[in-house]
Amino acid sequence: MSKIRIHEYAKEIGLTSKEIIDFLESKKVEVKSHMSSIEDDVLKMLDAEFKKNSKKQDSKPAAKKPANQPNNNKQNQENKNNKQNNKQNQKNKQNSKNQKPAAAKKPETKQEEPKEKHFTYEEGITVGELADKIGVDSSAIVKDLFMLGIVTNINQSLDQDSVEVVAENYGFTSELEVHTDESDLTNFFDLEEETLDEVRPSVVTIMGHVDHGKTTLLDSIRNTKVTAGEAGGITQHVGAYQIEHEGNKITFLDTPGHAAFTTMRARGAQVTDITILVVAADDGVMPQTIEAINHAKAAEVPIIVAVNKTDKPTANADRVMTELGEHGLYPEDWGGDTIFVQLSALTGEGIDDLLEMITLVGEVSELKTTSDMPAVGTVIDAELDKSRGPAASLLVQHGTLNVGDSIVVGSTYGKVRAMVSDMGQRIKSAGPSVPVEITGINDVPEAGDRFVVFKDDKKARSIGEKRHENKIMRDREVNQKVSLDNLFEQMKEGEMKDLNIIIKGDAQG
Repeated sequence: MSKIRIHEYAKEIGLTSKEIIDFLESKKVEVKSHMSSIEDDVLKMLDAEFKKNSKKQDSKPAAKKPANQPNNNKQNQENKNNKQNNKQNQKNKQNSKNQKPAAAKKPETKQEEPKEKHFTYEEGITVGELADKIGVDSSAIVKDLFMLGIVTNINQSLDQDSVEVVAENYGFTSELEVHTDESDLTNFFDLEEETLDEVRPSVVTIMGHVDHGKTTLLDSIRNTKVTAGEAGGITQHVGAYQIEHEGNKITFLDTPGHAAFTTMRARGAQVTDITILVVAADDGVMPQTIEAINHAKAAEVPIIVAVNKTDKPTANADRVMTELGEHGLYPEDWGGDTIFVQLSALTGEGIDDLLEMITLVGEVSELKTTSDMPAVGTVIDAELDKSRGPAASLLVQHGTLNVGDSIVVGSTYGKVRAMVSDMGQRIKSAGPSVPVEITGINDVPEAGDRFVVFKDDKKARSIGEKRHENKIMRDREVNQKVSLDNLFEQMKEGEMKDLNIIIKGDAQG
């Protein structure tokens, strides 16, 4: 009889795999992952623990009923005591009225207590501004600082240490006001864990070597012919698609190569939760496979290996496992912690197993978000459409994106005029981990840019214009003008080893 795995047992008793793993670790039982098999003695321990808890929950309601009667008697006694206390309080009030003239002779001590000896200040506060906050003459502060060896005048700015010393001398506490730069969109992604109260779908990136079946695998999952309109089956655009498997939604991110994934990672756009590494069973590990492994490890996301093309006669899955082991990816059957799924994208064999593994990894990762806030997220793709103007494919990470929202996307801004889902349908709102395409921005953003929704139109415009100006200044500092007159001279001197060229394409990213 085959041994049951942890995720199968958790599904049988209606619990999550993480709860079972946490319980076994508390009992000092070694567990590698949710795919680990359960021994007979461990299975008896789990049955004894969780089946007893279910029986106790059934017997609890019956035991609570007889406890109501003594509580009623206690409440009656408390009511009687309260009535007696009220009578005593009324007598005390009458006595205190007669003593009021004697107590009114001490108003001086009560006036000193409410004084708040605390003030806030901004960075670069001057001596005169500090004197106004403390309520003393500025010459007194200049004198105090001079006694400390600091020569200042009334209009000179003070550092934080000097302000704290002066405030302490006069019995005040000071606090520096920190103003966040609203033009830095990364500040809006730092959310407190307490606000993240919803479970969001996993975002999965499919990576691998050329012609190993990445797009065909997505085609089998979505049951649509994506490759039919692409030359040679090569992905020409970045796309994101969402499917539903056994009530759980999964968002897939398909990249045309590894450049887009590296760009997003370098800019801090951690949109990927799980990486699917597609390796052909008849081809093995190739250079771009190694590159994909390095990208996934740098992003610190779990890797699931999909061994594709197992239906071919020349397929050798064991060779793939051996070659991946040289790069630190060992299958669970060999004592490792990497999930390997053998499948065929053409026949559809193994697709359900892959989706189940993605669901389990997402469940253990505990991906949290909130939809009750203005949307923030990342740009997946962007292009300039001849009829619609600038269009951007966005992935909402937190919050809800609605039609008509004022949005800042990278160094561009605008208002969401129209929103289309991954199925080509017009929608009015999109929640976390939902990919959409929007129009209404003033320019084409870059792949990997962040976007933030603002409630105020003027604020969104001002931040967008400020970010655009900052981008122009950065480009001027980096780029140097090169003309045909000095091009060859710079190449001879060795100053220029690469010649930057512009290739016109139909999509950004």
